[in-house]
Amino acid sequence: MPMSIKGAIVYGLIVLALLSVGAYVLLSSVTPLEKESLLLDDSFSVAGREYENKTVWADSSGEYSASFTVTEGTINATLMVGNVFSLWTEGLYQPDWVESDQANLGAGMALGQGESAPIHFVFWNNDTLTKQVHLEASKMWKETNYVSLLGGTGLILSGIIMCVISARRSLNRLMTTDITEGADIAKTRVRTILGDFAVGFLTMTTGIGLLYVISFAVWGYFAMWLLLVLILWIPLSIIVHEYSKREREKANWSVRLRRALIAAHGTFLASWAFDVGTTYYAIDVLNVAAEQNPLGWPMGALGALVFYLPALILIYVVLYRIRQKYSLAVATIITVLAAYLAIANLFAGFQNLDIATTYFLSPSTATYNLLFFAVILVDLVYALLFRRITKSSKP
Repeated sequence: MPMSIKGAIVYGLIVLALLSVGAYVLLSSVTPLEKESLLLDDSFSVAGREYENKTVWADSSGEYSASFTVTEGTINATLMVGNVFSLWTEGLYQPDWVESDQANLGAGMALGQGESAPIHFVFWNNDTLTKQVHLEASKMWKETNYVSLLGGTGLILSGIIMCVISARRSLNRLMTTDITEGADIAKTRVRTILGDFAVGFLTMTTGIGLLYVISFAVWGYFAMWLLLVLILWIPLSIIVHEYSKREREKANWSVRLRRALIAAHGTFLASWAFDVGTTYYAIDVLNVAAEQNPLGWPMGALGALVFYLPALILIYVVLYRIRQKYSLAVATIITVLAAYLAIANLFAGFQNLDIATTYFLSPSTATYNLLFFAVILVDLVYALLFRRITKSSKP
């Protein structure tokens, strides 16, 4: 039984919420939790022309720090680790003193399993009057945020599972359609959806390519310019053929909008592929960039797919399986949300390519000759196949 429009909206919102919140929680787990433990909280007197030592024991790796305040005037303070204190008392070491009425002292400790080391906070009173000092010493360390890691992963998996269940139900309905309405109708629908998605992907890819055809000409990379023109001839011919074929087809505005929404998701995937490809070139090939995504490279490349693929499944379910009064509106909202992420991918790809072209490694003449030979050969084979296919498809 088809899902109602209200049920579809609620279902879609739940999936989007699970994926969005899960991604946020998962990203927050990348930042370790900062922990702090108070080791010492003491007030004491330092007699005139005397020193006072307070010791805490470091039992594990971390950052150890102390803050002190003096009730009147200033005092000299320093921090000594391990046997440095003994060397100082023997006159074999002179530390750097900090003279202040309040200051912070700190040291980082890297200790092995079961090791410990003393940290001495030493105060020296140069005056003749006794001074009161308040000292707080703490240990700070970082821990992996396992709660956010497991929670975010669980939320994302829940959203993906809901999408898979929805896709499976839609596939079952599609198989039912094959039986009740005929296999030809179902096959035509699937072919149309895949064709619209592919046209969107090729349109965005070609648009980016044409932009860099102009850029290569301006920058003076004429060999790359010609090579890119020969490569783009294939997707350009497909796009022109598909759009000319659509002009001959008679379809109302709702059918055209459905096909446009599917094609839009093809452009989103192309934007993601552009971002991933240029990131790989800048990081792994040229070694001149670093991944800014907290997940790192290459795991950061999968982040957008967590949203794109479920969004595409929801679009299909809403447009072709539910087909209620407000299906187009719901599908348009989902597409706009996905477009926001695609724009971010697109701009990231342009930034990557801008870095890559700055450090562009020009291929050798032999490499150019091999590339031109391979591209021209592919173009010729494609031209023969394209002519044959278009002739056989004419009514």
